[in-house]
Amino acid sequence: MLQYTSGSTGSPKGVELSHRNLMSNAFAVARACGSREGDTIVTWLPLYHDMGLIGSVLHAFTAGMTVKLMTPAAFVRNPAHWLRLASRHRARVLIAPNFAYDLCWRRGLPDPDEEWDLSHLRLTLNGAEPVRPATMRRFVDTFAAHGYPPAA
Repeated sequence: MLQYTSGSTGSPKGVELSHRNLMSNAFAVARACGSREGDTIVTWLPLYHDMGLIGSVLHAFTAGMTVKLMTPAAFVRNPAHWLRLASRHRARVLIAPNFAYDLCWRRGLPDPDEEWDLSHLRLTLNGAEPVRPATMRRFVDTFAAHGYPPAA
Protein backbone atom coordinates (compact mmCIF):
# COMPACT_ATOMS: atom_id res chain seq x y z
CA MET A 1 0.00 0.00 0.00
CA LEU A 2 1.21 3.51 -0.68
CA GLN A 3 0.35 5.96 2.08
CA TYR A 4 0.98 9.67 1.82
CA THR A 5 2.01 11.80 4.77
CA SER A 6 -0.22 14.78 5.49
CA GLY A 7 2.39 17.31 4.49
CA SER A 8 1.86 19.26 7.71
CA THR A 9 5.62 19.54 8.32
CA GLY A 10 6.79 19.53 4.69
CA SER A 11 5.80 18.30 1.26
CA PRO A 12 3.63 15.16 1.32
CA LYS A 13 5.68 12.03 0.77
CA GLY A 14 4.57 8.58 -0.29
CA VAL A 15 5.58 5.74 2.01
CA GLU A 16 5.32 2.11 0.92
CA LEU A 17 3.71 -0.13 3.53
CA SER A 18 3.97 -3.87 3.13
CA HIS A 19 1.27 -6.34 4.11
CA ARG A 20 3.52 -7.30 7.01
CA ASN A 21 3.73 -3.64 8.15
CA LEU A 22 -0.04 -3.22 8.05
CA MET A 23 -0.82 -6.45 9.85
CA SER A 24 1.88 -5.95 12.48
CA ASN A 25 0.46 -2.54 13.27
CA ALA A 26 -3.13 -3.83 13.36
CA PHE A 27 -2.22 -6.69 15.72
CA ALA A 28 -0.27 -4.25 17.94
CA VAL A 29 -3.31 -1.94 18.19
CA ALA A 30 -5.56 -4.91 19.06
CA ARG A 31 -3.14 -6.06 21.77
CA ALA A 32 -2.73 -2.57 23.22
CA CYS A 33 -6.52 -2.08 23.28
CA GLY A 34 -7.25 -5.47 24.78
CA SER A 35 -9.69 -6.04 21.92
CA ARG A 36 -11.71 -9.23 22.10
CA GLU A 37 -13.56 -11.42 19.68
CA GLY A 38 -17.21 -10.41 19.64
CA ASP A 39 -16.56 -6.75 20.51
CA THR A 40 -18.05 -4.14 18.18
CA ILE A 41 -16.54 -0.91 16.90
CA VAL A 42 -18.61 1.79 15.20
CA THR A 43 -16.53 4.09 13.01
CA TRP A 44 -16.97 6.94 10.58
CA LEU A 45 -13.25 7.41 9.96
CA PRO A 46 -12.24 7.38 6.30
CA LEU A 47 -10.45 4.23 5.19
CA TYR A 48 -7.76 6.24 3.40
CA HIS A 49 -6.59 7.51 6.82
CA ASP A 50 -4.44 5.24 8.98
CA MET A 51 -6.72 5.72 12.00
CA GLY A 52 -9.67 4.54 9.89
CA LEU A 53 -7.97 1.70 8.03
CA ILE A 54 -5.46 0.36 10.54
CA GLY A 55 -6.72 1.70 13.87
CA SER A 56 -10.35 0.83 13.27
CA VAL A 57 -11.01 -1.73 10.52
CA LEU A 58 -7.85 -3.87 10.33
CA HIS A 59 -7.46 -3.80 14.11
CA ALA A 60 -11.05 -5.01 14.48
CA PHE A 61 -10.61 -7.77 11.91
CA THR A 62 -7.44 -9.09 13.54
CA ALA A 63 -9.27 -9.35 16.88
CA GLY A 64 -12.44 -10.91 15.43
CA MET A 65 -14.52 -7.82 16.16
CA THR A 66 -17.58 -6.61 14.29
CA VAL A 67 -17.21 -3.29 12.44
CA LYS A 68 -20.11 -0.95 11.75
CA LEU A 69 -19.24 1.77 9.21
CA MET A 70 -20.82 5.14 8.58
CA THR A 71 -19.55 7.88 6.29
CA PRO A 72 -17.48 10.83 7.51
CA ALA A 73 -20.05 13.17 5.94
CA ALA A 74 -22.86 11.53 7.94
CA PHE A 75 -20.85 12.03 11.13
CA VAL A 76 -20.12 15.70 10.47
CA ARG A 77 -23.78 16.37 9.59
CA ASN A 78 -25.05 14.59 12.68
CA PRO A 79 -22.46 13.54 15.30
CA ALA A 80 -25.28 12.10 17.44
CA HIS A 81 -25.70 9.35 14.86
CA TRP A 82 -22.24 7.92 15.74
CA LEU A 83 -23.20 7.62 19.41
CA ARG A 84 -26.71 6.42 18.52
CA LEU A 85 -25.13 3.56 16.53
CA ALA A 86 -22.68 2.88 19.37
CA SER A 87 -25.66 2.52 21.70
CA ARG A 88 -27.72 0.41 19.29
CA HIS A 89 -24.86 -1.99 18.46
CA ARG A 90 -23.44 -2.05 22.01
CA ALA A 91 -20.05 -0.87 20.76
CA ARG A 92 -17.14 -1.53 23.10
CA VAL A 93 -14.63 0.82 21.40
CA LEU A 94 -14.74 4.36 19.98
CA ILE A 95 -11.77 5.70 17.99
CA ALA A 96 -11.59 9.27 16.68
CA PRO A 97 -9.54 12.45 16.67
CA ASN A 98 -10.14 15.07 19.35
CA PHE A 99 -12.38 17.25 17.15
CA ALA A 100 -14.94 14.41 16.96
CA TYR A 101 -15.37 14.22 20.73
CA ASP A 102 -15.62 18.02 20.81
CA LEU A 103 -18.31 17.95 18.10
CA CYS A 104 -20.23 15.26 20.00
CA TRP A 105 -20.56 17.17 23.25
CA ARG A 106 -21.42 20.36 21.34
CA ARG A 107 -23.91 18.93 18.81
CA GLY A 108 -24.28 15.21 19.51
CA LEU A 109 -26.98 15.00 22.11
CA PRO A 110 -29.81 12.51 21.63
CA ASP A 111 -33.32 13.62 20.76
CA PRO A 112 -35.41 14.03 23.95
CA ASP A 113 -37.48 10.93 23.13
CA GLU A 114 -34.38 8.75 22.67
CA GLU A 115 -32.62 6.71 25.30
CA TRP A 116 -28.99 5.79 24.79
CA ASP A 117 -27.02 3.19 26.67
CA LEU A 118 -23.30 3.88 26.37
CA SER A 119 -22.44 1.80 29.46
CA HIS A 120 -20.95 -1.03 27.39
CA LEU A 121 -18.11 1.19 26.07
CA ARG A 122 -14.82 0.19 27.65
CA LEU A 123 -12.30 2.09 25.54
CA THR A 124 -12.32 5.53 23.94
CA LEU A 125 -9.24 6.27 21.83
CA ASN A 126 -8.33 9.82 20.89
CA GLY A 127 -5.48 10.58 18.50
CA ALA A 128 -4.23 11.79 15.10
CA GLU A 129 -4.21 15.38 16.39
CA PRO A 130 -3.50 17.04 19.74
CA VAL A 131 -5.58 15.53 22.54
CA ARG A 132 -7.24 18.16 24.68
CA PRO A 133 -8.05 16.96 28.21
CA ALA A 134 -10.78 19.62 28.53
CA THR A 135 -12.57 18.15 25.50
CA MET A 136 -12.53 14.68 27.01
CA ARG A 137 -13.72 15.98 30.40
CA ARG A 138 -16.68 17.70 28.70
CA PHE A 139 -17.40 14.53 26.68
CA VAL A 140 -17.36 12.39 29.84
CA ASP A 141 -19.53 14.89 31.76
CA THR A 142 -22.01 15.26 28.89
CA PHE A 143 -22.52 11.56 28.21
CA ALA A 144 -22.31 10.21 31.78
CA ALA A 145 -26.10 10.70 31.92
CA HIS A 146 -26.31 8.14 29.10
CA GLY A 147 -24.20 5.56 30.89
CA TYR A 148 -20.81 6.52 29.43
CA PRO A 149 -18.24 5.07 31.84
CA PRO A 150 -15.58 7.68 32.74
CA ALA A 151 -12.93 4.94 32.92
CA ALA A 152 -13.39 4.25 29.20
